[in-house]
Amino acid sequence: MKKHLIAIIIWLAAMAGVYFAYYNRAITEYRKIDPVTGEEYGEMGYYTDWGQMAMAAAVATVVIWGVYGLTVWRGKNGYLNRATVVFK
Repeated sequence: MKKHLIAIIIWLAAMAGVYFAYYNRAITEYRKIDPVTGEEYGEMGYYTDWGQMAMAAAVATVVIWGVYGLTVWRGKNGYLNRATVVFK
């Protein structure tokens, strides 16, 4: 149970890291029109690329739980041992 809790804490920390790494990091130029003069002008601003953030979170999830599965669940009746018995 302790190993499961450690893995969940590591995963939560990785998700927080991905969130803070991608939130409001992409710079874009917003085109605006002045309502009084009708002139178009641009403003620089930040936005969050949610697709890129989701892809990074998915990759981190697969890597973390893949490593966890290969290291913790490799016991006597683990999946890897059963698979090697079947394919011998």
